[in-house]
Amino acid sequence: MPMRIFFLFVLILVLCCFQPVTAQQEQITTVSGVMLSSEGEPLPGVAIRIKGTNIGTTSDFNGFYSLEAPVGSTLVVSFVGFNTYEIKVKAAVEEDQQREKRESRPLKRFPNPALAREEVGVAVLSDSSASYKVEGRHNDNGQRILGPLAKIKHKERNGENSLLLIPSYVQQRRRPRFRLEYTTALSRSVAYRLPDLQRTYAQGRSVNGKLEARGAEEQERFSWGPALSSLSRDASGNLVSGKAGLPPAQAFDPYRVFRTGISTENHLQLFSEIDDFHLRGAYGYRSGQGIIPGNNYNRHALDFSGRLLNRALEPRLYLSYNRAEEYLPQAGTSLARIISSIYTSPPNFDVLNGFSGERPWKHSSTYLNEQGEERSFAPGLENHPYWLIHHSPDLQEEEHFLSGVELKTYRLYPFDLQYNVVFEQQNATNQFGFAPGTAGALYGSLTERKHRKSTFHSNLSVAVDPELYSDSWELDMYAAYLFGFKEESFFRQNKMVFESEESFGVPYVHLPQVLQLQPFRRQHEIITKADIYYTPGVYYRLVQLGLVNRMYLSSTMPEGQAYFLPAATLKFDLSMLDFIEDSWVISRPKLFTAYSSTLQEAPLIYNQWHFNSLGLPVFQFRVYNDFFESRPRKGLKPENQQKWELGAELGLFEDLLDMKLSYYRNLTQNFILPRPETFELDNVAEVKITGLEVTLSSNGYFNEGNWQAGLTFSRSRPLVQSLYPEQERVPIAGFPIISTNLIEGEPLGVIVGNRILRDKAGRKVIGPDGFPLLNPEPAIIGNPNPDWLAGLHGGLTYKKLGFSFVIDGRKGGDMWNGTQQFLNYYGVSQITAELRNVKGYVFEGVTPEGGKNQQPVDFYDPSLPVLNNRWQRYGIAGVGEEAVEEASMIRINEVQLTYDLSNAMNSLLGQDQLEKVKVSLLARNLLLFTTYTGVDPDGNLFGYQQGSGLDLFNQPATRSLGFALNFTF
Repeated sequence: MPMRIFFLFVLILVLCCFQPVTAQQEQITTVSGVMLSSEGEPLPGVAIRIKGTNIGTTSDFNGFYSLEAPVGSTLVVSFVGFNTYEIKVKAAVEEDQQREKRESRPLKRFPNPALAREEVGVAVLSDSSASYKVEGRHNDNGQRILGPLAKIKHKERNGENSLLLIPSYVQQRRRPRFRLEYTTALSRSVAYRLPDLQRTYAQGRSVNGKLEARGAEEQERFSWGPALSSLSRDASGNLVSGKAGLPPAQAFDPYRVFRTGISTENHLQLFSEIDDFHLRGAYGYRSGQGIIPGNNYNRHALDFSGRLLNRALEPRLYLSYNRAEEYLPQAGTSLARIISSIYTSPPNFDVLNGFSGERPWKHSSTYLNEQGEERSFAPGLENHPYWLIHHSPDLQEEEHFLSGVELKTYRLYPFDLQYNVVFEQQNATNQFGFAPGTAGALYGSLTERKHRKSTFHSNLSVAVDPELYSDSWELDMYAAYLFGFKEESFFRQNKMVFESEESFGVPYVHLPQVLQLQPFRRQHEIITKADIYYTPGVYYRLVQLGLVNRMYLSSTMPEGQAYFLPAATLKFDLSMLDFIEDSWVISRPKLFTAYSSTLQEAPLIYNQWHFNSLGLPVFQFRVYNDFFESRPRKGLKPENQQKWELGAELGLFEDLLDMKLSYYRNLTQNFILPRPETFELDNVAEVKITGLEVTLSSNGYFNEGNWQAGLTFSRSRPLVQSLYPEQERVPIAGFPIISTNLIEGEPLGVIVGNRILRDKAGRKVIGPDGFPLLNPEPAIIGNPNPDWLAGLHGGLTYKKLGFSFVIDGRKGGDMWNGTQQFLNYYGVSQITAELRNVKGYVFEGVTPEGGKNQQPVDFYDPSLPVLNNRWQRYGIAGVGEEAVEEASMIRINEVQLTYDLSNAMNSLLGQDQLEKVKVSLLARNLLLFTTYTGVDPDGNLFGYQQGSGLDLFNQPATRSLGFALNFTF
């Protein structure tokens, strides 16, 4: 993660309450230092907190921090993008002893210089008098800077008096400080792992016992004709039998329709520090184009935040605004419609019509004929991809505004108060449909959808640290009241458009349907929490018990019902056990167990439309539209989740490895999904998920460099415990012939589809014509849930060069490759080219009477109608179970190389104006190793998350290469 930090955001996480011990009981020391990144650069905004308390500080713009802490306590260091680190505060004698102990063993790795601790001078005059403390800091090289005193500042906190001696250089540091960061990036992407298409056989079919080339005149959709090598083209460009003097027929590549995707990004940030004022402003702009012509997007983002520190009441203000728009967005069926028109084009059809210039999609000659009509290989039945692009109305616009105020006070000991107010508004406009003339549609369809969400949240919390006057027990208490109000405004209009020159001019509208909604929700939450710590005479907590109760009430609850949601955690820190302290194998072991009960209400407006296709025959997917909305039924209960977790954290091999593992069991009651028959959101099931998560991480330092690595492993088993009310199954996404489902006693989202008929012994039943028979009853044919997931990430920095990588892996999980079935049906897949001439094949199985099948068949017999061949006889979606494949994979997800040019650029400029200049090279989706023959095992049907496990012309994977430049002034 450090290799990816180009923008440093200020992280403020301060909840103050003080340890219930007196100064006479503790030895206080001042810990200070400089927080540095792995590249040796200062890290502002790093949070340093005394573990078990809310006492802490943050590093300034130079990475400097200073904090008073009891000897023996533990400091918790945290920062965005970094692993949390803990360091124990020791007295000078303890440091010497510990150093001797360390020197008696060979060092496995060097300590992190970013966590180095050095004492600042402290002179305690007496228990009741003021302490004199010299405020100091380190420069970027870690050398202490000392200077003449500029002033003496009196400081009083919690009844403790001190005089702060501030050197002159600190006065300079408190002058206005500004830092400007600018990043620009460019990346190019190309389609990756496209299906194998055949370029051997022409558009046509078997007619009167022989193969015949057929074209647009016959509205031929299939490529089951004769070999292209036996054909020529006449003067009109039609396919004819090969003749001397005529140009031979040739194959064209339909993938020329794809283009190179380009993405550009520019980001500007300004940080300023004026005394105790911390300000940040940022503007970002991103634009690009996808691999499908017409898929273009742009995004603007504005952010501002300001905070006033070191006051009795610390206010913080933040504002952000984002606006994005995308044409041909990657959700719904428009992209699937275009991709299918590319893949199914016959090899003899020149999609670009001889055009060889730049941006062919901009030239009408590629998709229109001389009469101005659509140029298609099967007019009226199939569409040209560029015609679909130019006639697609799909557009998505989004706006997001967020503003908030945070107020904190630490001066009311033993109380710490915090108040937050947040207002958020989101506006989304979607327009989608298909034009008149789209294959399979008599009329066009147009939907306009406008959705606005306004949210207000208020949170008042108080933390209490009551004095227990005990050396062994501590108690922290917390209470909060949260109020939220959400209102959504929804407008939708569906239109059926008559065929016209202006496809979506809307002067010709038939059967308009309008839906308007304005639901709202008021919610109240009261949270009470108590943390109890047992500290047996040492400065670490042996046992920690946390008890939480949450009371939730909202206006959309059935009958105004309120929920009490308890939670509890129990942690044991075994670090101080004798056999642990003396062990070089295990260190810092911590055991924990937790229970929690939470709930999730249904959204006021459901923003997923995966259920719309469940009633549509799969061959009509080209005219599929997200026509229906799903709304909560009256009396809908919220989902209630109960979670149990058991885990451990520890260091291994003298802290060379950090390990965390946890086993969990989640039970979700009142699982919410749309009912396909009514399109209402309903409580349909009870789902149990058991799983295991393991994380290993390590880092180390060497001369002029450092390294880090991490491994994650997770295994999850989602199981449908029951369906209610009693029903056989609940489809989630897909079509009537193939879908993912909830079925009692089965994994969540199992794939149900058609299959080959088998006898009781599991043998295929073969029909009289020699081909397997279909079972009239659908069944479970696949499970999209993987056996396990794993990830590997790491990085290396040497001098000014950095390298990092991310690798993802998955074992198991099934995917229905419907794309391959369609291509087989059309005769354009490479598989059909290789196997269509197979003759005399005998399927292994039994006849309906039980005898062994001995009937030979030809996969494609020209003497029979084309629909009788091996791949068309079962329909366009084929046999579901034959299309289910395992989706195991290993993906090199990201590789990044960076180089620091700061010194070179400053030498070139002749002055030190640039704090940081970095150039980065980045590759994403570099390599994919998978058993799945489709385009991408991570794809979802029509881009909806709930469509996992189904592939029907999903957008292909892309491989991208890019670079970025980062400047800091």
